Amino acid sequence: MRSALLVMLAVPLAAWLLVKPVRLLAPGWADIHCLTASVCVDDTARFATAAALHAEAMSFTATAATPLAHTPRVIFCSTESCAQWFGLGAGTAVVTGSSGGATCVCRAGA
Repeated sequence: MRSALLVMLAVPLAAWLLVKPVRLLAPGWADIHCLTASVCVDDTARFATAAALHAEAMSFTATAATPLAHTPRVIFCSTESCAQWFGLGAGTAVVTGSSGGATCVCRAGA
């Protein structure tokens, strides 16, 4: 019984520490500020730029393809440590799907 309880406590913790997309579920724990439901930033001074980029991307997608059923949440990282926290690596963006839509982590200035 103790082993089962230990496993039930250890698995979510291990997922949080080892599987970086799991961190998207609670970006606030990584000092990310979600000032709207769809735009999150690590530097609040860059929120206006991030929101404008998000709006431009949504408009482009609606015009070039089709409007999205769900507005995706985008996390804009302006620091390398933020990008690494979410597992961005050498790329400039990563998109992780979920049942409620998708989350994109983007490296600002990339």
